[in-house]
Amino acid sequence: TGRAADAVFAVGTQNRSFAGGAAWEIGPFTDDDLTAVSASALGVFAVGKVGKLRRYDGTSVEPLVSRTTADLRAVFVTGNLVFMAGDDGQLDVLVFHR
Repeated sequence: TGRAADAVFAVGTQNRSFAGGAAWEIGPFTDDDLTAVSASALGVFAVGKVGKLRRYDGTSVEPLVSRTTADLRAVFVTGNLVFMAGDDGQLDVLVFHR
């Protein structure tokens, strides 16, 4: 996912970011069990196994609490809403306030 041509993020067994338009770099996420990522003006949100939810604000990564322990497989952010979907039809939404 990306917010601009020089702010692109990928997660999986190796998490990477393409910042500054120069080259792919390791990070900012350090978890190796993330499965999906979505970017918006609120930050970059990543989800993963056992309900894992992380947010990168451009400076640091913070853990957030989801309401599930299911493995999350998809995330979409629009406005101040973070939608998540996972195994066994698990759906969740987080209303994010700064």
